[in-house]
Amino acid sequence: QPFSYLEILYIHFLMFFPFPIAAFYAFRRSNDWKALVFAILVAICFAFMFEFLQSTLTGNARTSDPWDFVSNMTAITTSSVIMAVKGIVSDRRNRS
Repeated sequence: QPFSYLEILYIHFLMFFPFPIAAFYAFRRSNDWKALVFAILVAICFAFMFEFLQSTLTGNARTSDPWDFVSNMTAITTSSVIMAVKGIVSDRRNRS
């Protein structure tokens, strides 16, 4: 195997980290919080689909690993928290 298990989890983290940020800016309109919730839900669905289809479509070549999904969710959560903190800071600046 060319990558260690930890490297694979790191790759999954890096792959999913930018997804909520990109989705937030793609779907942002007048309500940033609704856009963030939508971005999180889309990212979670995409992560689940990715792991499910990985085992379904590739046959025995790849298996679905629950730790990959945990890594995906950790990246989604981390990037979503960053976006939420950015939103809170931005809201406070606009009120001042």
